[in-house]
Amino acid sequence: RREQFECEYLVGADGPRSFVRESAGIEYQGWAGEERDFMGGRMLALYFRSRDWYDLVPARRCWQYWAVNRERRSFLCAINGESLFVYHTQLPRGEAPTEAFARASLALSTGREFPIELIGTATWTAGFTLVAERYSDPHGRVCLAGDAAHLFTPTGGQGYNTAVDLLTL
Repeated sequence: RREQFECEYLVGADGPRSFVRESAGIEYQGWAGEERDFMGGRMLALYFRSRDWYDLVPARRCWQYWAVNRERRSFLCAINGESLFVYHTQLPRGEAPTEAFARASLALSTGREFPIELIGTATWTAGFTLVAERYSDPHGRVCLAGDAAHLFTPTGGQGYNTAVDLLTL
């Protein structure tokens, strides 16, 4: 049930399925769920802990790592800068999001197997480049903000849903 209320101004910061945007008759424009070799279509996220990661990587300690090789394209983000990570890779068509596939993909991306504590896996859809056709109603009393105004595939911030997911770890 939706409550009714009156106000002089309204900011719709209510996400990609914005009730405010829809009620104001404002549409997204752009591309949604584009299929491509990487960062388009079904993606797999692997959440894991590893105390060894930074010792194994022959590179400076970073917040985000990208791997592009013949076998796998992926990126890995350090969540707490110590031992908690999330790894993302394309999920090939017809491939099930199994733990075995996730672990094998991580090894292909990093060039080695190493011990991890698996926290969980999740799938998500990449390939969004959407922007609201306008940011406010004709009278300037209803304005859009955040994902109600734009929706892009996250590569760094990982999006609000990831932040909420991590609060439960």
